[in-house]
Amino acid sequence: MLAVASVAGFAGALDLSMLFVAYPAIADAFPDTSPALLSWVVTVYSIVLAALLIPSGRLADRLGRRRVFLTGIAVFGVGALASGLAPGPLWLIAARAGQAVGGALILPASMGILLTEFPDSRRGTAIGAWGGVGGLATVAGPAIGSALLAAGGWRWVLLVNVPLALVAFVGGSRAFRESTDPGARLTDVAGSAMLAVAVAGLALGITQGPERGWADPVVLGSGAVAVGAALALVRRSRRQPDPVLDLELLGDPLFRAANLVAFTFSAAFFAMFFGVVLFVTEVWHEPHSRAGLYVIPAQVTAATTSFLSGKLADRRGHRRVMVPGALAFAAGSLVLLVAVEGTDTLGVWIVALVLMGAGIGTVFPSFQSGAVHAVASTKFGIAAATTQTNSRVAGTLGVAAAVALVGSATTDEAGSFDALWVLLAGLAVVSAAASWRVDTRARHPDVAPAIP
Repeated sequence: MLAVASVAGFAGALDLSMLFVAYPAIADAFPDTSPALLSWVVTVYSIVLAALLIPSGRLADRLGRRRVFLTGIAVFGVGALASGLAPGPLWLIAARAGQAVGGALILPASMGILLTEFPDSRRGTAIGAWGGVGGLATVAGPAIGSALLAAGGWRWVLLVNVPLALVAFVGGSRAFRESTDPGARLTDVAGSAMLAVAVAGLALGITQGPERGWADPVVLGSGAVAVGAALALVRRSRRQPDPVLDLELLGDPLFRAANLVAFTFSAAFFAMFFGVVLFVTEVWHEPHSRAGLYVIPAQVTAATTSFLSGKLADRRGHRRVMVPGALAFAAGSLVLLVAVEGTDTLGVWIVALVLMGAGIGTVFPSFQSGAVHAVASTKFGIAAATTQTNSRVAGTLGVAAAVALVGSATTDEAGSFDALWVLLAGLAVVSAAASWRVDTRARHPDVAPAIP
C-alpha cells in the first residue's frame, strides 16, 4: 500500500522538477513561440494543481479515496502522454493543465488513504516515507531529466510518467481499500477559481516585474487582481459551509505553524532548484544535459535523511527534526553565498548541497505529517490538501521570485546569484523559527484532538 502511494507521489513530484532541466530544450523545439507564452508550460501545472488540491481532498473524502486516486492517476497518465506527443506549444500547455488535474486528484487521495490505514503512532513514519519519496523525486528530477534529455530529448522527459502512472493504477486497484467520509460535502467551485486567479496573478506580476518594470500597468494590474481575488476568497470562505480555505483548520496553532513552515520552506526549495541549475549552466557553462548531475549531493542526502526523519519525529516530536533541518538548509545557502565561485570550488558546492539536502529530507516529510497531527480523521483529506496547496502555491511563488532575481541575468559572475542565496537562507531561518511551534510531543500519542 505504502509502495503504491509512493510510486504515485514519485511520478507527480518528478514531473515538475524534471521540467526545470527540459525547459530550454522545449524552447529550442518551438523557436517561434514567445518566452512569455512558453513559460506557461511550467506555471500552468503549478497553478492548476494549487487551485484543485483542496477541492480534490474534499472530493476524495466524499466519493471515496480509492476511486479518486485511480481516476487521478489515469488522468495524469493520459495528460503525460498528450504532453509528450504535443505537436505545438498550445497543445503542450493544454495537456500540462490536464495532467495537473490528475496530479491534484492523486495527492490528497493517496495521503488520505495512508492516514486512514496507519495508526497515529505510525503515521509519522508512513507519511515520512511517502513524503520522502516525493522529496527524493523532486531532488532527483534534474539528474533524471538530464539523462533522458541526453538519451532521447525533451519528449521522453514527459513520457516517462506514462509507465509510472500505469504501475500506480494497477497497484492501487489491487492494494487500496475504499474509505469515505459520508458526511463530507463537496467544496466551493467559485472559491477554487478565486484561488487560481490569485496565484496566477501574483506569479505573473513577480515574473514580469524585472522585464517590464514594477510600475508597469500589467505588473500592477496583476498584483491588484491577485490581492482582490485573495480577499474575495477569504470573505467567501467565512460564509461557505464547505469552503476551499477551511479557516477552522487554521485556528489550531500547530496546524498553522506547520503550514507556515510548508510555505516558507517550499518557496525556498523550489527557488533553490531553479537557481542551482541556472548557476551551473550560466556561471559554470555546463550543458543542460549535465546540469542535473550537480544536484546529486542533495539528492543522496535527502534520500538518506527522509526515511529516518519520520521515525525520529514519531519518537522525539516534529520540531526536534524540523528545526535542525531548516537551519542546515540555511547554512547550505550561506555556503553558496560566501564560498562558491568557479568550478574550482566544486568541493564547497558539494558541502553546501549536502547541507541543503539534509534540510529537504527532514523538513518536507515532517511538515506534512506534523500538519495533520491535530486534525480529526474525518478531516484528513482536506487538511492534507490544504497543506499541499500551501506548499504548491509557495513553490510557484518561489520560482517566480528566483526568475525575478536571476532569470534574466546576463552576467556569468557568481555574485549575480547572491540575492537568491540570501533569500533562500532567510526563508529557511523563518522556517526554523516556525518549526519550533510544531511541538507534537504535547499531543496524545494515539488520539489527536479533533478540530470541529
